[in-house]
Order: sequence, then structure tokens, then C-alpha cells
Amino acid sequence: MSRKEVVAALGALGFQKTAAYKAVSEGGRFRDLIEATSDGLIEWKG
Repeated sequence: MSRKEVVAALGALGFQKTAAYKAVSEGGRFRDLIEATSDGLIEWKG
């Protein structure tokens, strides 16, 4: 997913846009669970 898509999905769950962007940033809350791919997409580590 793109960062924008992730933020939209989190927004649908009730998160504000700023909080969602911070959560999925490289140093954000979910930094241990996600990784950015070379094409700029975000993937869950698995």
C-alpha cells in the first residue's frame, strides 16, 4: 500500500490524519512492524 492508502485506512478507523502519518513514518509507532519498499510502498513485516 502507499503511505496515502495506509493513512486513509487508519482514518476510516477513526485516527486523525496527522496521527496516522506519524504512526507510519520511519520513526513512528509502527516502525517495528512495517517497512518501506524501494518503490515507496509500505509492507507489513512478516
